[in-house]
Amino acid sequence: MNRTRREPRNPVGFTLIELLVVIAIIAILAAILFPVFVAARERAKCGSCMARLKQLGCATQMFISEKGHYPGSNYPHNYFQDIQRYLAKPNFAEWGSTPVHECPARKYGYGANEWFGYCYKGEDRYDLNREKPPRREGEIPRPSKMVYLGDFYHIYSAELVFPETQKKGFLPGRIWEPHNGGGNYLYIDGHVRWMLAREVVPSMFDWTWSP
Repeated sequence: MNRTRREPRNPVGFTLIELLVVIAIIAILAAILFPVFVAARERAKCGSCMARLKQLGCATQMFISEKGHYPGSNYPHNYFQDIQRYLAKPNFAEWGSTPVHECPARKYGYGANEWFGYCYKGEDRYDLNREKPPRREGEIPRPSKMVYLGDFYHIYSAELVFPETQKKGFLPGRIWEPHNGGGNYLYIDGHVRWMLAREVVPSMFDWTWSP
């Protein structure tokens, strides 16, 4: 009886060298593409931040049209509480994990220019005699040059404006740098601009300020 001789089958799969080559190619591609993906993600966050500031700017203009003056910037008239009802989505929950008044890149609320803070007599529980009238449109000669909201910690004085790299912690005047070394700023006339931290100057927060 003749027996059929079977030929040995070729092994299926990669050799060790082939596997190492594939891993090396994947690693090279990841090294090339990862910075691209990171940059795209950061640009998306910067764009989302600008869109949020523009919405806040529109709500601010609606508040001004109805009230005749600018919203406050801190206690007892917080800007977001003043303009919240003018937003298309006024509730925090409707914005997901990051509310509209927070920068999506750093998850902190936008700073408001203290120059716009106001208080009627008797409203301040710490000082019942304190009174500061609200700011009106006619008081600002260059609305395209003065900031209302943006990527900065609360501004108490134009003299305290410093880049983030020069101040540590949550201090007045700290300029955040969440978007490629810079931040977004909403100006009084409604436009939003990205700026490097070193380009921020005190006159953006008080037009009467001079060194």
